[in-house]
Amino acid sequence: MRTLLPFIDAGKAREAFMAFVLPGIMSAIADVHVKRPHLHVVALKPGVPYCQTDKLPVLFEHQVGNSAEWEWPYDKYASGKARITWRTGLSSRDVLMTKPHLMERGDPRYWGSAIIDGVIVGVSGVEPHFDEMFARMAAAAICAEATHYATLLSALGDDAPDFLPI
Repeated sequence: MRTLLPFIDAGKAREAFMAFVLPGIMSAIADVHVKRPHLHVVALKPGVPYCQTDKLPVLFEHQVGNSAEWEWPYDKYASGKARITWRTGLSSRDVLMTKPHLMERGDPRYWGSAIIDGVIVGVSGVEPHFDEMFARMAAAAICAEATHYATLLSALGDDAPDFLPI
């Protein structure tokens, strides 16, 4: 039971990202399909309600490339994009392009975040549309990984607990 629960945590989220998303990012970089060979990914803990005074509830972060070579602080941009989505429940693209009244001081002026079934990911480093694509891929992979572990628990049948252990 310990390996199945919780259905998603930092290790399982990172595992899904490394298996399903990072190969696509690395392929895009190798094929020079994106404009630079580095970016930053921030995934947030699902289900944490937004509170203006709280720190970003980071589930995991991943850096691609050497941050010493970064032209801009992509980690700060990725966190800012994720914060916009955490605060509004909308992708940073939706906020920046169609709901600018939801922008606040300190928000980045670039988009590249996604929310899928409550899983929020911000990405920064390449073109905004590719940042958003990688964020969507990561959020989808995290959701699928959680579903995978939930399915394994369900497969226990009568041996599965009626309530998740505390």
